[in-house]
Amino acid sequence: MSDTRCDACAANEALIIALDQRVQVMEHSCIRMKEAFVKNDLGLPDYDGHRTDHKHRKEEAQVVEGYKRDVTKNILLGLALFVAGLLSSGLKEWLSTHIK
Repeated sequence: MSDTRCDACAANEALIIALDQRVQVMEHSCIRMKEAFVKNDLGLPDYDGHRTDHKHRKEEAQVVEGYKRDVTKNILLGLALFVAGLLSSGLKEWLSTHIK
């Protein structure tokens, strides 16, 4: 049997086959993405719950970051007071030995 199609028809068929393959890849990707989400009470992917979870995690991270900043400030203040105490006791001793 000989192929009686014209070149344009063969090119169009090749384009359609390539397009079908690309659509299959996109459908597969969509299915895989839907599998990544937990299901809601309707059995559908819970996109809103996922978004809300990210929002809560971001808020928690900001709170923890604030605590870290406060603790660091307190530690640095404590160290500064300790060093100031050491220096002041040394200054008292230096003054007592040099000024009589």
